[in-house]
Amino acid sequence: MTDNHIDVAECDGYAVVTLDRPEKKNALNRAMRGQLLEALGRLDGRVNAVILTGVADSFCSGMDLSEKPGLDESDEVWAIAHQIYDGASVYIAAVNGFARGGGTTLTNACDIAIASREATFGIPEIRFGVYATVAGPTTQLAVPRKIASRMVLTGEAISAELAERAFMINEVCEADALLDKARGLARDLAELKPAILAAAKRGLNSLPFDEAMRREGQALTRRLNTEAGGSMR
Repeated sequence: MTDNHIDVAECDGYAVVTLDRPEKKNALNRAMRGQLLEALGRLDGRVNAVILTGVADSFCSGMDLSEKPGLDESDEVWAIAHQIYDGASVYIAAVNGFARGGGTTLTNACDIAIASREATFGIPEIRFGVYATVAGPTTQLAVPRKIASRMVLTGEAISAELAERAFMINEVCEADALLDKARGLARDLAELKPAILAAAKRGLNSLPFDEAMRREGQALTRRLNTEAGGSMR
């Protein structure tokens, strides 16, 4: 039987979805990706807001590299990002710590993001010899070019304070206040009319975060990997 690594707590008009795989810094393995997509799909539109956070000192460390993920696995992360970005609910990232790769993607896809002062954001894929197929394009959409270049080309992580200045996140707060702030936002959103909220979100997200972006990212990944002699599928 597959272990469940996604905890869902439904409240009055909102939900808290917690990534719960602390021994792997909440890395998204195959089972966890499926569980997360299923949970978000089940909640979307039923609640006005969904808070996404992680247990312990990590938000999400990205893909589980022990499974040697390739393009098929990146498609699953794209599907999760699209569920968040295109969904009717408002998604709030409560980034409680370490966010890398897929964790940065989840932050980018959410409508609102709050981070603890200890949180850091990174796109380390280049250090593993691959292009950041999902985290790269979504970060390019989210932040100024120079910040995206620094993250994608060096694999260097940035602090929560820099992420806030780069508009990747909305606010930095103390760790012990993070969930309270996210819950306060979610409660405010829960008071709004769902149809109006969903329409407003569609209007905000009318700029490209689309299939073409995914295809371009995958084509670039294949080309770069071939040139470098890598093995990513």
